[in-house]
Amino acid sequence: MQSSDTPAKISVPFANAGAKNTIPVPSQISVTPGAASFTDGFPPLTRTPLASGGVPPFGQDMNGVLFAITDIQQWQSAGGLFPWDSALSTAIGGYPKGAHVINATATGVWINQTENNTTNPDTGGAGWVSDSAYGVLALTGLTNANVTLTNAQAVNNRISLSGTLTGNIQIIVPNWTKDWTFLNSTTGAFSVTVKTAAGSGISLLGGGVPTILTCDGTNVIQQSYNIALATQVAQAMRLGQKPLTLLQAYTSGNNSPVVPAGVFGIYYKVWGAGGGGGGGSTAAQAGNAAGAGGYAEGWMAVTPGQTLTANVGTKGTGGAATGIAGTSGGVSTLSNGTITVTCNGGGNGAGGGTGGGIGGTATGGDFTAQGGNGVGPLLANAAGTQYYAPPGGASFGVGAAVSGYGNGAGTPGRAPGGGGAGGTGGSAGAFVGGDGANGAIYIWG
Repeated sequence: MQSSDTPAKISVPFANAGAKNTIPVPSQISVTPGAASFTDGFPPLTRTPLASGGVPPFGQDMNGVLFAITDIQQWQSAGGLFPWDSALSTAIGGYPKGAHVINATATGVWINQTENNTTNPDTGGAGWVSDSAYGVLALTGLTNANVTLTNAQAVNNRISLSGTLTGNIQIIVPNWTKDWTFLNSTTGAFSVTVKTAAGSGISLLGGGVPTILTCDGTNVIQQSYNIALATQVAQAMRLGQKPLTLLQAYTSGNNSPVVPAGVFGIYYKVWGAGGGGGGGSTAAQAGNAAGAGGYAEGWMAVTPGQTLTANVGTKGTGGAATGIAGTSGGVSTLSNGTITVTCNGGGNGAGGGTGGGIGGTATGGDFTAQGGNGVGPLLANAAGTQYYAPPGGASFGVGAAVSGYGNGAGTPGRAPGGGGAGGTGGSAGAFVGGDGANGAIYIWG
């Protein structure tokens, strides 16, 4: 059926001005021979031959039956609803789940959330919600206990959270295919994660900022609205616009930044460390160049006073001038306790061979990029006595290391995360490989 299949509306009930009987509910078999009722319909006597004592049905009864039916249809055609009815509720054993009744003042609608509901919504009956509040659920007084939403709670589309947190909590939703908008106004340096009982989840933004989530029947994932927001910020930052304030810029070490007051979301850029280039040898070859570290950027929910983990990967060192390989770059990580961004270091450059180090990968960010690969040994120079030092891999947004192209040590990788160049090699002398560059973590808020 399609919307274009809508039937004509009934503007006047059948026999509106015609002669008709009011059809009673009780049986009329022992009251008026041949009279119709809602209990019996037209009685057996009206289907008995006249020669056998039967009685023809009353035309006014037929008009009365059709009037009773189409009178309701006329009301419904006009969009009308009925108020709660005690007698009807008793007769049918209570209103079904999902029933709509108009309130006593005809200014709103009650919506039933339980089966066989006999309570009166106009006097505070249980199981009814007003259409003005339907779809809105407030979870108040949250502290450190997880909350499992009942089906009646989870049916709401918009869920607000408040309270002073004393620990990380989870909001457990049913394994439905459904969207929710969460508004997290809790205070305290702890996270709120929305997930299913067995699946994965998403950490909410704070400060009452809407977080639109969807459940795919197994896991809770972030809606494209939030990802698009992060992308817009990223694009603005790449264009040189700074919509946020730089809070931290780490280029080494294991760090524990504390989220400032009033900050409920951070934007980050993370680079893994570059690998060290391979050393050249006098056996007429140059060392291989190293790969750059992986890269990630994106948006992360935090709460004021929360302590984050920001560990910067350490650079790989260049190999010795005896054809020794360099070392790989270290891993950089940023975590809010729920989401961890990992940027692997670049691969080391070998002391000889035919290929450079492989760029590091990254996971956990809204946007990730693999670091550039290092270059393998280059051809000998014109004199034929030395092999050029090959350039290291470039990390995302950072240029590659510059090769010495001749007798010289490998150039260090460009910060952050660049791979070190290979060392020159050949019969006229050998040189060490270049160190990679440390990783880095930048945080805006």
